[in-house]
Amino acid sequence: MSRRDGNPARTAWLVVAGLVVFMLALAGCGGGSDSTSSGSSDEALQKVGKSGSWVTVVRTTTGRDGGWSARYRWIRTGRMRAQIQGAVSPSTVVEVIPIIAASTRAKHVKAGAAAALSGSVQPSQSVYVLVERKDSRGRWQRVTTVRAKVVRGRFSVSPRLKTAGLYRLTPWTGKTKAPVLYVRAVRAAATTGGTAA
Repeated sequence: MSRRDGNPARTAWLVVAGLVVFMLALAGCGGGSDSTSSGSSDEALQKVGKSGSWVTVVRTTTGRDGGWSARYRWIRTGRMRAQIQGAVSPSTVVEVIPIIAASTRAKHVKAGAAAALSGSVQPSQSVYVLVERKDSRGRWQRVTTVRAKVVRGRFSVSPRLKTAGLYRLTPWTGKTKAPVLYVRAVRAAATTGGTAA
């Protein structure tokens, strides 16, 4: 099969080779249907931009055998495809799994006071904290969900623990949760210090 300009028609293939944190490794093949074709070609990797249209994010060159590889810093879940000489690969959704960690210096706070939490999230995005309190039957009951302040991948939040009891604090972003933190609110004077529970 050949195009009208006399050059062999080409096909494009995209393979997601790996995803570590949010560095994406890609490989594929952009070979012609004519087995005698040779030489390199420009390959464009594209993603769906904010406007909904395809935008080129990185370019690479195929080898004489049509193979190629590229790396791109993928910071949010989105759709990607490869394009070569007018031919495009089937698109694929690449999901980014964020990394979130949190800590608190408070093991105990006075009932009605706030428990300060801080941590990091990569890539930088919205973070929330689920606040739960253990009831008299030993079951965790949702109290509230608060939104943290996030600046350049660092976040902080100070949920108020209104009544005495053991609280479970779970920072989360998207579908990813950080390890839970435990803080006890007491009626006596607050006791602070130590490491996260």
